[in-house]
Amino acid sequence: MVSDINQLSSSVSILLGVLTYFLSLVNDKTTRLLKEDVPPTAAAIARIDMRSRCYKALLAGHLPMIAGFFVLFYLCLPTSISILGISSFDLWCFDPLRTLLVFLEIGVLMCLLFSISLTMKVRKRLRALRD
Repeated sequence: MVSDINQLSSSVSILLGVLTYFLSLVNDKTTRLLKEDVPPTAAAIARIDMRSRCYKALLAGHLPMIAGFFVLFYLCLPTSISILGISSFDLWCFDPLRTLLVFLEIGVLMCLLFSISLTMKVRKRLRALRD
């Protein structure tokens, strides 16, 4: 089981690094998009352009990122739960490999929640553009 956890933690670390890089790119693009003012209702073409950029950000950035973090979280969840079930809390004598996997799972969860919050901000902007 130790080699399985070792391979799993290595794989999760690599995927988490790639997804976090993708998250930083999407975060930068989303931040720039959300800093722009909503065009007035009279500027219909500008509103349509901003709406299309928001949809593009959702479909090309946010949804794949959320899907990636969710799949990674879901794949590691059974192992993390079994580790938490058989382990006891000890401040000094702990298994570093199992602890690392649990912390990686917590990191994936935090990135997933951050991705969802970014998506909600873009959806809120889309609602503002519909009015």
